[in-house]
Amino acid sequence: MNFKSLGNASIISVVLVIFGSAVALGISNVESSQNSQHQKYQQIITQNQTNTPRKKSRRGGLLKDLNLTSEQRQKIKQIRQQSKNKIRQKRQSMRQARNKLEQLIGSEASQEQVRNQYNELKKLRQELTDMRFENTFAIREVLTLEQRQKFVRRMQQRRKQQK
Repeated sequence: MNFKSLGNASIISVVLVIFGSAVALGISNVESSQNSQHQKYQQIITQNQTNTPRKKSRRGGLLKDLNLTSEQRQKIKQIRQQSKNKIRQKRQSMRQARNKLEQLIGSEASQEQVRNQYNELKKLRQELTDMRFENTFAIREVLTLEQRQKFVRRMQQRRKQQK
């Protein structure tokens, strides 16, 4: 295995760690298999995107049957409206960062460039998660104790269904 093969193998390892895959690699000729490996990474990335649960606004959803007052509904609607564009922009930034990462993985980019782009994607993902939490937290403040408890049970049920 030459130095160039070691560099490519390291990039492959980074990609596998990025997407939480545990795959044993046995690379004998990285140059000849680069195309098929790139396709594999594309599949892993696509699979990760498809398996990521998205919070779609469904009629009712988690707040269904909480017996919300009209004032509570209005406050919740306002909370969601205030963050809607920010969340949309953050998702777009994540898509762009993910596309750039995919391009870097399939290119001659250095390990540092790939790692930096991964860290950027990770930072954006955390920011989106934080935004969603802040929304949930703001909605929580509108609910009564009984409604909060019912809300939590719904979140737990949804998590179980997604497994």
